[in-house]
Amino acid sequence: MMESGEYNRFSREVRALMTQDSKWAVLTQQVGSCSIHFRDNRFEWFTRSIVSQYLSMRAAQPFIKDFKNSAKSLTCGHPHDFSQ
Repeated sequence: MMESGEYNRFSREVRALMTQDSKWAVLTQQVGSCSIHFRDNRFEWFTRSIVSQYLSMRAAQPFIKDFKNSAKSLTCGHPHDFSQ
């Protein structure tokens, strides 16, 4: 697992990259505006999963829909609530 400072920097870079694409800006802001517990392993996995799929499957509509559903269920202060 990354150190907290390194992971925070990674997260900022990810959000900056994703917000350059207007289709992702609202979804990214929805995740980024929450107070995230960066030391949570499952959230780190979730973020890495988003990034890898975003980079390799940007145009894939099913993934975009899945990301919307995941981001919608990620609630501020409750990093475990994003998956079912």
